[in-house]
Amino acid sequence: MTVFLMPGGNCESVIDNKELGEIIVKANEKKLIIGAICSGPLNLAKAGILKGRSYTHAAIYLQELAHVWDGGNFVKENVVIDGNIITAQPHGHIDFAIELGKRLGLFEKNPGEAAGYRNYLKGECAVDWSKIGVYKE
Repeated sequence: MTVFLMPGGNCESVIDNKELGEIIVKANEKKLIIGAICSGPLNLAKAGILKGRSYTHAAIYLQELAHVWDGGNFVKENVVIDGNIITAQPHGHIDFAIELGKRLGLFEKNPGEAAGYRNYLKGECAVDWSKIGVYKE
């Protein structure tokens, strides 16, 4: 399965890249899984694929780019899934990765494993960390 990932950070150097916009549109037309985190969804919006879709983001952008979000539905959640598009806030990186893993079939044999990884990575597991590394003969 093919996935298109759009990372976050400062997207100023690529926001006007026509080729990137075309790649995003083609990926969406092929119904590929598209993941974008932090400011990454700004590139998806600029390509026009978030119209009529729900999404989240943490992009800081110039006022003249505000129109690219028109027609979409911003949702203030860590992760938002709308069809083949998964968007995330920067602090939703663990949930974002788990959702991508689910879409890629990484947890098909053991669906509960996704929750276990999520809890482990968020430090919400029942492990007594004070005993980690202790070896008894």
